[in-house]
Amino acid sequence: MKPTGRGRRYSQDQHTQTAQGRGLPSALRPCSFYGVVRQRYTLHQLRAYAMRLRLAACPGLALLCVALPCQAQHYATDRGVWLLGGTARISNARDIGNDANTFVIDLNPKLGYFLTPGLALTANLEYAHFSSDAGSSSVYGVGPGLTYYIRHRQTMLNPFLSARTLYTHQRFHPDGAPTSTENSFTWLVSGGAAVFLARNVAITGELFYSHDHFSTDVSGTAQSNSAEEYGTQFGVAVYVF
Repeated sequence: MKPTGRGRRYSQDQHTQTAQGRGLPSALRPCSFYGVVRQRYTLHQLRAYAMRLRLAACPGLALLCVALPCQAQHYATDRGVWLLGGTARISNARDIGNDANTFVIDLNPKLGYFLTPGLALTANLEYAHFSSDAGSSSVYGVGPGLTYYIRHRQTMLNPFLSARTLYTHQRFHPDGAPTSTENSFTWLVSGGAAVFLARNVAITGELFYSHDHFSTDVSGTAQSNSAEEYGTQFGVAVYVF
């Protein structure tokens, strides 16, 4: 018996849909022309697959968002980096004519924090001790400063500009004479370079100019004066990040 026309149309449509849907999951294959219920079920499955993909992607995105800040590459003068550095001097001076020696220890530590890339706010300290046959004296000082590094990236040689102030107090202990004190205010500007031996360790060298204004109290008599100094100085800096 030959199939009816309706049967032939159904067989042709079914053959066409089977060919089009070959190799696809059953939920994604085209539905039959009369399968309204099957079509709704297929859309429901598509929504379910989309929801599964979203749920699977969320943990991956969360891990990516957490990992990206950790993988950010920092450099020595980047924002948020701490700076530990300073200069030190140990010397012995001899007055040949008077046959007198003076031993000097001068420490100038510095603690800084980079507010923006290249710009560090610093706290500067000073301790110095002078000892000679005529007596001894000690100096204590503290003051703020700013240091700006020219290059905002990891580099072996990084030039910088610096300005800082220092408030100091000095007490003299001469042999056979009354003790005296001296207070001074110092401002200093400098320019130099940091040579990096490692990613976070550098040797610094700079040319500087400083101006001091000090007042002295000797047995109740106040005196004041000013002085200036210029030269070179070297130090070590460690960048913590």
